[in-house]
Amino acid sequence: MASFELLESAARTATTSSDHFMPHRMWWMVIDCTAYSATPSCVPQIELYDSVSEKHVVLWVCAAAITTNGVYTYLFTDSPEPPGAAHGLTEVFEMYQPPMARLTMTHADSDSITYSVGAVSTGVGSRSI
Repeated sequence: MASFELLESAARTATTSSDHFMPHRMWWMVIDCTAYSATPSCVPQIELYDSVSEKHVVLWVCAAAITTNGVYTYLFTDSPEPPGAAHGLTEVFEMYQPPMARLTMTHADSDSITYSVGAVSTGVGSRSI
């Protein structure tokens, strides 16, 4: 298992993207939201990176916005969901994993929300670029 940080803990008020990383066949993303003010709303999305065009293509958008404190856990896998895998998870998404990706946290307004984002991979899934 390999763990790595996608976004360090910080108060944010605008859309933020991680560095590029190489996801493995099965990996978990954990968003730890620890503080907020007013009515923030942010939506995580995973984007494929095409190095030829230097463009990002959205592969997944979270089904529900993050609006309050809590730990939000997402499972990404390229095979059918194992029995019981969804227990305790915010969302499970089955897709072939791209060779290079990034996380973008899209903020709906300028209300502050503090969070960190980590990833845990079943194999070698490391940050890159």
